[in-house]
Amino acid sequence: MKEEYMTRVDFLPNDGTICVDLSGLTYVCSDGDGGGDARVVQARRMNDFSFALRKRGNYFTTESVLDDAKALRNYHKCLKGRLPREGKQDGNSCILKAYNRVISVLEEGRELYPPRSMQFSVESVSTYIDGLGENYGINLSRRARDFLVGVVPMGGGHGILSANMRLIEGFKKAIHKFGMSDCFVSNSMRAFTSFPGRR
Repeated sequence: MKEEYMTRVDFLPNDGTICVDLSGLTYVCSDGDGGGDARVVQARRMNDFSFALRKRGNYFTTESVLDDAKALRNYHKCLKGRLPREGKQDGNSCILKAYNRVISVLEEGRELYPPRSMQFSVESVSTYIDGLGENYGINLSRRARDFLVGVVPMGGGHGILSANMRLIEGFKKAIHKFGMSDCFVSNSMRAFTSFPGRR
């Protein structure tokens, strides 16, 4: 049951552009892995999301997310040469292949589904996002901050896929601030999509 929960990808909405945060693809439950190698479970989830996104279409990510995925792939490449051929090597090989697939899918998304226009200025969004910590106690990492500044200016008709709760809360605040009523949040930690701007 737990393993089934961790690998669910059937909660993505049918409409709207999905802006993909890497945590949304890679998250697995921290309290266990169904009795197997957590990297194998993570790789399965990444593969399932890659297939689901490619089949659905209309998804996008920021350059920084793509860079993070490539950095993690390189980490696993380096790790591959240090692990024994049996045992842990199998899990690492699975996740290395999964990162290759994810990177290919994300690159396709950036090429095929780029933002059509920006509804809000990057400057106004940056100012608002930078104030989330002081005004609401939502302290974002640099990566999460850059992701939001990259996607919020797109305005309505899009949403995010993430497991980063601070990033999600920051996006919800931006939805209300900028009146983006048709935006959504696909929370891969809870395997659920919500529309925070709808009454």
